[in-house]
Amino acid sequence: FGGNILRGEADQNTANWVVVFCPNWWEPCQNIAEPFAELAKRWQTGLNIELLANKVRFARVDCATDKVLCNEQDVETYPTVSHYAGGKRVAKWQGGQKQDAEQLQKWLDRQLGPSLASAGVAAALEKHLSFRELISQYLTPGERAADIFLAFIGIVASIRLVLSNPELWEKNGVPQTRGAQPEASGVEASEPQTLRRRWLPASWAAARPSVNL
Repeated sequence: FGGNILRGEADQNTANWVVVFCPNWWEPCQNIAEPFAELAKRWQTGLNIELLANKVRFARVDCATDKVLCNEQDVETYPTVSHYAGGKRVAKWQGGQKQDAEQLQKWLDRQLGPSLASAGVAAALEKHLSFRELISQYLTPGERAADIFLAFIGIVASIRLVLSNPELWEKNGVPQTRGAQPEASGVEASEPQTLRRRWLPASWAAARPSVNL
């Protein structure tokens, strides 16, 4: 504890520490354990974006086993959450009420928000959370599920209409099957000339090539 949290600002790579002091067997401490873990994940994920330094870290101290440390940190009631910055305690929150989870969240917003706003990290946190909320809204089934389903049906219907419409294929230059008739008529027109050449003498054809029968 002294080698990490209570070190001077120049000697550590974590700007803020948030520590909860609580014996694990105490019911108010058990009630706040999960909300504290969720808040820790939210703030650490959103703020610790640098490679070699942390803006904030969260920790727990079990006062059932570390009574001396809890006494040294002036822990008088459970749960107690302390905010350390630059190796010193700058704020303390005490719970034990029904609304501990909600009150703790508001307290952390007041403690970490203004202290990090000057560096622009609070805005990054807000942007990060807004992006995650946006993704969760569009990926979570709900009112938009019907819109997504209707859009999918519309796309499928459009594709089917294009594939089943022959006029669209003709406009795109697909050859038709009606082009064999002129060739057949040409064959029929050449048959009388062939018959004339077969039954008339060759001398007649040479002398009068334009004989009409």
